[in-house]
Amino acid sequence: MSEAHWDARKLDKTMPQNITPTLDRYQVANFLSPSFGGGTANVEFEVLTSLNVMLNHNELAYVSKLKRPTYSLAMHMNQLGYDTTAMHNNGKYFYNRSAVYQNLGFRRFTSIENMVSAVDRKKFTNQGGWANDDLIYQSIHAQLQKSVDQPQFIYAITVENHFNYNDDRFGKDNFKISKAGITDLNKRQLNTYLSGMQRADQQFKQLIAEAQKIERPTLIIFFGDHLPNLGEVFDQYGFYANAEEKAQKNHAKFFSTPLAVWSNFQLDKAQFDSESVPAHFLAQKVLAAAKLPASPYYDFIARLSACYRQIHQTATIVNTECSNDPAEVLQQYKDLNMDVLNGKNFTYNALNPEKAL
Repeated sequence: MSEAHWDARKLDKTMPQNITPTLDRYQVANFLSPSFGGGTANVEFEVLTSLNVMLNHNELAYVSKLKRPTYSLAMHMNQLGYDTTAMHNNGKYFYNRSAVYQNLGFRRFTSIENMVSAVDRKKFTNQGGWANDDLIYQSIHAQLQKSVDQPQFIYAITVENHFNYNDDRFGKDNFKISKAGITDLNKRQLNTYLSGMQRADQQFKQLIAEAQKIERPTLIIFFGDHLPNLGEVFDQYGFYANAEEKAQKNHAKFFSTPLAVWSNFQLDKAQFDSESVPAHFLAQKVLAAAKLPASPYYDFIARLSACYRQIHQTATIVNTECSNDPAEVLQQYKDLNMDVLNGKNFTYNALNPEKAL
C-alpha cells in the first residue's frame, strides 16, 4: 500500500505523462478508497477486515474499536499455512498499529524501530520528516529470504511520499509544471509529489525484478491508500467543479487510486474486471484471483460483491446480476460490521484459526 499514491495526470493534460510506466503496464483497475487526503488506517481497516468505514460512521476503528482479536485476511492466511508479516517504515505506535496488527493475527510487525537504529534514523529521513521507502523494500527483501519452505504473506505500507510537500525531499525541479497560474509554492509541491510517484514506480519495478528471482509462485498487489493532500493545487487546477463538490466530495474521482497486479503465475484477472475495486472487496478478489481457498467469511464477502459493485460514501451501487435479495445481503453485512466492532465478535470466535489448528 503506497502512501498517497495517485495518478496526478488526472489534474490536467499538461501534467508530465511518463511518470509511472511500470504501474501503467500492470494496472488492472482503480482502487476505491474510503478516505481522501489522509486516514490511512481506515483504508487498512477495510482492506484487512473487509468491513466498511461508511457503515461505521467513519470512526477510526484502529484507535477506538480494534482492541480485541478480530478476524482478518492475516488470520485467514495463517490458517492457509502462510507466515504473516505487517511492515511499515514508521513508528510502531502510530495509529495504534502495534496492538492492532497483533489483534488482526499477524505473526510479526516490522516497524521503523526494527529497520534501523534510533541513532542512524536521521540518515534515512527525508526533508519532509518521513523515512525513505528504501528501508521498507529492503525489509521486504530480507523477509522473503528468511523462509524458502513456508509461503509468506507480507502486508507493507510505505510512507516517504506523505504530506506535506513544501520541501525538496527528492530534489528540485525534476518536473516542469507548465500550466499558467500555478504559484511557485504549488509548483514545488507538485514537483515533490510527482517525484515521489516516480520513485514509487521505480521501487515497484525493482520489487518485481527481485520477485522474478524467487522460484516459487509470487503475487504483488500495489495500490495507493488515498489521494494526496495537495491543498490549493487542486483548486488551481480546477479539480473541484464548484464549492459544493469540494465540500461534499461525492464523486468517485476523489477516492480512486491505481491498482496494479503482477504475478509469475496465471491469475483469474476477471476478478478485477471493473472500473473500481473497493477497499472492502479487495482481499476477497485477490484470494479468488490467486485461486486460494476461501473461508466462510470470504464466501459471504463474495456473495456481497456479487450483489454490490461498491458500498461507499459516493454511492451504493447494486449489481443487476445479483441472484440474492440485495437488501437482505446488505443487512447481513451491516449486522456483521456491528457484531465485529460492537457485539459478540462471532466471526472471530467461529473462525479463529488458532482454534481450528
